[in-house]
Amino acid sequence: DLWREVGLPLSISYFAADVIFYCVPRRDRLIAVHHLVIAFCHFPALTTAGAELAGCGDAAWSWRISAVGYTAEASTVLMNWRWYLLQTLEEDWWVFGAVNVLVVISWAARMVLYPYLLFVEILPRVGEYWARKQILFFIVMVAGHVIIGLLSLYWLTIMLRGGVRSLLTFRKKTKKNEGEGFSFGEDIGRGGHGGEKKGEERQEDRVTAADGDAGQKVPLLQRARDWVDGTFFIEQPESIKHHKKA
Repeated sequence: DLWREVGLPLSISYFAADVIFYCVPRRDRLIAVHHLVIAFCHFPALTTAGAELAGCGDAAWSWRISAVGYTAEASTVLMNWRWYLLQTLEEDWWVFGAVNVLVVISWAARMVLYPYLLFVEILPRVGEYWARKQILFFIVMVAGHVIIGLLSLYWLTIMLRGGVRSLLTFRKKTKKNEGEGFSFGEDIGRGGHGGEKKGEERQEDRVTAADGDAGQKVPLLQRARDWVDGTFFIEQPESIKHHKKA
């Protein structure tokens, strides 16, 4: 009852606010997809009738799957802690590296959680959903876990692409701007050159991806390195200037 009456309403409200005040202004499509998929898949669990439909007659199972799945969002706390350190540190501190390690571990844990829920909890019940002619709910649950799992895998790959050393070491590259917001999704890992010497460019550095509001093209590997270096949180205009100088 606590999860249904308190946890889910607060969470879905947060996702709605984040889409309106972060995803839309920042044009962060990936985070918007993440939020909308989770909200849509968990919405039935807000009521007993909806939970029974989603759980093929078992409301308690539906609430349990919902609550366990939401444990993956614990990584958000670590991401905000990392952002705070990026905004306040003036030099390297071991806590920054420790937080980065915890962030990666929390995202790697998602790669265990979602397959477990999918292959151990959901897929074995396909016969029950088929018998009760509730196959649509089954498809929605499977699709939701696959989509969020793939997004998590993508973000984990981007986090690790900059290298272990960059994860463990804080390097202040640009001035902090007051009022800077948190940025993730499409902007993850923007800019930076990691350990390469100036002027060097590896072949994979030439792979590019769209750069948010400005419609610029930024090397994908550089975007990953900038996430671990900390300049990932700089506003768009400053990041573009940074790339032009690099």
